[in-house]
Amino acid sequence: MIDPLLAGVGALPVTRDLEMPLPDMAARVAREALADAGIDASEVDGLFVTPAALSGEPWMMWAAGLAEYLGVRTHGLMMTENGGITSLLALRAAMDAVAMGRVKVALVIATDTRPLIDTSHFESFVRNVTFTAMSLWGPVEGMLGLGAPVPVYAMSAQRYMHEFGASEEDIAMASVMLREHSSQHPLAQFRDKCTVEDVLASPNLSPPIRLMQAAGISTGAAAIVVAAPEVLNGSAADAVKVSGWGEYHDPAHFIPREGPITSFVSVREAVSSAMEQSGRTIDDVDVAEVDVEVEGVDEER
Repeated sequence: MIDPLLAGVGALPVTRDLEMPLPDMAARVAREALADAGIDASEVDGLFVTPAALSGEPWMMWAAGLAEYLGVRTHGLMMTENGGITSLLALRAAMDAVAMGRVKVALVIATDTRPLIDTSHFESFVRNVTFTAMSLWGPVEGMLGLGAPVPVYAMSAQRYMHEFGASEEDIAMASVMLREHSSQHPLAQFRDKCTVEDVLASPNLSPPIRLMQAAGISTGAAAIVVAAPEVLNGSAADAVKVSGWGEYHDPAHFIPREGPITSFVSVREAVSSAMEQSGRTIDDVDVAEVDVEVEGVDEER
């Protein structure tokens, strides 16, 4: 097996509104990532993408269309979609393709935009809301009007507070810490620091989740170059080797359907697999990035 290396990265600032066409966003981050890796576009033989946008107008055959737009010929072409883990699954697919020797230079591109729904056109509004509700929740809960996952995350948080004695102030600290980190990131959408008092003073969405604890409407793009060591030659020392990767999917959607709703089997199993593969333990970790989504909220803040 070949060790896939993360050789280059490119990203746009995260903004609320779409500032250029989606293909142009993808092309810009692709150029940045390839330049960072020191690789010419002619060497790309694998393209792994997320859908153009996880909401809004659909794009037919986005992967093939983007390959044509970028002018790349590939031995591996794939688009993945699975909610908040989508971009990581695209990266995993690219790493697998390089590891198996099917491709030598894989370009991974993730794009997304969350446009506001036009509520002035009733028929269009109803179609969009109905499609989203049925896609996310199915024929039972979707028919009951459940839309954004804020209420189910709130239910999980309420149960956590009950079981462990956490307060609303404790829950709000997550937003305070995230804002502290984003204030230091030049590409972040929200860079103003906040306090617990700021969070608790923001509008209540579904207790204990308030506006400043929910994800905003965001648009962005990022790309990563995954390459075989032989392609990089002398620059391989500057690339990053992924020491461990873990993946696990339990039969759940947003929160577990069975058992406790304050712990997640998939997280525990995936972390365990990654640790075992890397030969490390949880005690070795000094930076943790946890992907938690509370979607569908838009307001200036």
